[in-house]
Amino acid sequence: MGRTLLVLALGLALTGCWISEKPLFGPGDYAHLDIAGSYNSENKDGDVEGHVDLTVRPDGLVEGVAIKKGESGSETSIMGFVPIKGGSGEYFILVDRSKEDSDGELYLLGHVGTDGDIEMYWPQCAGTPDIDGMVREKPDFGIPIGPKNDASLSSCTFTTKEALQKAALAAEKFISVPHIVDLQPLGILRKEDGSSDNGESWDAEPGDDSESADE
Repeated sequence: MGRTLLVLALGLALTGCWISEKPLFGPGDYAHLDIAGSYNSENKDGDVEGHVDLTVRPDGLVEGVAIKKGESGSETSIMGFVPIKGGSGEYFILVDRSKEDSDGELYLLGHVGTDGDIEMYWPQCAGTPDIDGMVREKPDFGIPIGPKNDASLSSCTFTTKEALQKAALAAEKFISVPHIVDLQPLGILRKEDGSSDNGESWDAEPGDDSESADE
């Protein structure tokens, strides 16, 4: 979470995402997971990009303080982990609450493994089935971007949490079964053991100042 994952997700938010125009979830929906601790943040290729410290707040939201490899400043992000109804209990709807006064929400999918690692997946609107309570929209940027019928540019706007739950369950079932090609997560937060899997350790650059994403 934090700059190495969440900001990447927000950078992709122009196309193919799951969003809502108003908050669909609140404190009563968030799972209170035992995931507090230190993690290495890896990209989909397994390269360590930074370090993230997670803390679980009393309301269930998870606060991540991230430091990118080679930098000293930190950035803070906040996510809610919502259990997927009818799912295995290992997959969650990730609700971006970094701007807690925001009118809408951005959603990702997360998998919390028995080894403590957290995988994050970017939902694709183009592959999301039509569901009551979901509107498929192509954003209007004011300039031509791709073919007019390019479904990959669409965003799925959810108006009910029930619709989002159905879409998330369909996504979990898709991710969790074997496929003819390898499915890669957007990124991974891997529990620290003192070094990365490739034996490479790292330290942030010296510095006294840390800045949150909101500052």
